[in-house]
Amino acid sequence: LKHYPAAARLCLRVSLPPHHSRSAQQPGPMEVACEAEQVLEVAAETKQETAHAAKDALIVDVRAAKDEGMTAEQKAAEKEGKGEEKGKEQEVKEKEEEREEKDKEEAKEDEKEEREQREKEQEVKEEAEAREEKDKEEAKEEEKEEKEQREKEQQVKEEQEEREEKD
Repeated sequence: LKHYPAAARLCLRVSLPPHHSRSAQQPGPMEVACEAEQVLEVAAETKQETAHAAKDALIVDVRAAKDEGMTAEQKAAEKEGKGEEKGKEQEVKEKEEEREEKDKEEAKEDEKEEREQREKEQEVKEEAEAREEKDKEEAKEEEKEEKEQREKEQQVKEEQEEREEKD
């Protein structure tokens, strides 16, 4: 894992509880959204490191194949004009280009997915804020109604006391 720090961070994040969590209280939507965003960032870094590692392994494999030396068939082909060797090199080169193209497309797809995820998280965050605002408004309205009710009760009580005094 020392070569893949993002993977190490992801493992730690998944295996250890968040430092700000409280055992008696559930995390709020903001905390969950922040935590999810951090995990997604680390996962993206891990995926990128994995892609680099795969590319490095491919390069090492190609170099090792070249360093192994030529077989008898390759030597014969070399004498005939190196036709097969060039064909194999071209084939390896084309495969590398295909893999690079595939990696680029995967990276684009990953970016698109990450962007969509961020948009969803933003939407969830906005909805949570709207619910919170609505709850505040409702609480204010309830408080206002309770105050009006108390005032009416007080007024009725005073009127009743006045009647009792007159009687």
